[in-house]
Amino acid sequence: MTKAELVNIFLRTQSIQGSLNFWRMQNVGYAFAVMPLVRKLARGKEDIQVMMGRHLQMFNTHPYLSGPIIGSAVRMEEGVPVGPDSGKDADSLKYALMAPYAGIGDSFFWGSLKPLSSIIAVALAVGGCLAAPLVFLLFYNPPHLWIRGKGFLEGYQRGREGIEFIRNIDLPRVGGMLRWISAVFLALLVILAAAAFGPIPGYHDPLLKIGALIAVVLIYLAIKKRISAILILYVIFMILLMVSYIAG
Repeated sequence: MTKAELVNIFLRTQSIQGSLNFWRMQNVGYAFAVMPLVRKLARGKEDIQVMMGRHLQMFNTHPYLSGPIIGSAVRMEEGVPVGPDSGKDADSLKYALMAPYAGIGDSFFWGSLKPLSSIIAVALAVGGCLAAPLVFLLFYNPPHLWIRGKGFLEGYQRGREGIEFIRNIDLPRVGGMLRWISAVFLALLVILAAAAFGPIPGYHDPLLKIGALIAVVLIYLAIKKRISAILILYVIFMILLMVSYIAG
């Protein structure tokens, strides 16, 4: 593959979710990304049908970690004659990695990096910084763009061994550190909000403090019982809405 073809494939991976569907998830996006490879290897329409038939099978992973998978798959298919059994190794790697990478990506990007970036941006917004949205983008975009680009290159250069790149950067460990940092920044955000808007009416009321303590204990028990965090948030929202309506 030439550099221009590789750049073309990488740019196409950015739209991996552009045709997300409930039938085979990201399969159309995957097929779109590897079209330059198909055009290079195919010797005619029959070869195109064979290759696209494989590439349009089920594919679903975290979009930011699709680049490393596609890079490895392109390397493993490059130079292999098109036929009924061609691409089996690349398909096996794709199916083996897509689920673990989905879990790793969701935990790191959605569960760690995005909340931290959001907390920092909100803290700046509370402080009156007009550039808060830009700060969010500057914190969030460079890490995932680097992982997508570097992962794609490592996958293409090392083939099956390209998985070592994701293993070596150890995203689960880094994500755990970011969650602790998020907790610290969230505490600072609460302090800034309290300073900006003043204390809650009745802040020194013992009953309010006891109620808050009971609420924390109930939330803790709900989490221990594996009740959905989304459900807990909706319940809290409804309770606060009713309290606001009664108090008003």
